[in-house]
Amino acid sequence: MSVEAYRDLSTGELADMVEIQDLFASYTHLLDIGDVAGYLSLFSADCKFIVHGRTYQGIGGVQEMVSLAEPNGVHLAASPVIRVNGDKATSCQSFLAVRADKKTIRMGWYEDDLTREQGRWRLAIRRVTFIRSDGSLRPPL
Repeated sequence: MSVEAYRDLSTGELADMVEIQDLFASYTHLLDIGDVAGYLSLFSADCKFIVHGRTYQGIGGVQEMVSLAEPNGVHLAASPVIRVNGDKATSCQSFLAVRADKKTIRMGWYEDDLTREQGRWRLAIRRVTFIRSDGSLRPPL
């Protein structure tokens, strides 16, 4: 995703970007407090979550992924780079996740495709890339 230094944004694009930023803030908060139902409501019905070389399909797949992930910690996410195009959008956002029980830190970034579904922005595809301790990448696929 290329980042432009400056561009004019319409009022509608700004409103979309604020809603998408709120979706991402809700994502980390709901995940960290264990509100699985609220967390799942952030995804489109036919979503994909791609992490650790595996694709989790649909809300049921994301629910399975969350049950395996054992969050127990805090996710800190940087401000996202968002590009809106009508009822579709893309985003890239770096993150840091700290597990409380094991005191381990994971970092990487999310690359997202978003869709407006019934008037609300939802995650359609989330790809997670982790940065390994040696600096190499573990891409989503």
